[in-house]
Amino acid sequence: MSHGWGYLRRDTPFARIFPDGRVPLRAPLPITPREAGAPPCYLVPGRELTDEQVAMLAAMLWET
Repeated sequence: MSHGWGYLRRDTPFARIFPDGRVPLRAPLPITPREAGAPPCYLVPGRELTDEQVAMLAAMLWET
């Protein structure tokens, strides 16, 4: 279950996955990234995403 929405910057690579710029979030606060200097990470409720969005996120994560 989503607890709110996050809004993406237009220049983020995630914009192609969420073209309206809105992302459902599990919590409004980011989790601490593992690497120093890494951008904040937010938990996204995967069950609220379309199959296409899940596939696109998986491909993006695989590439990194």
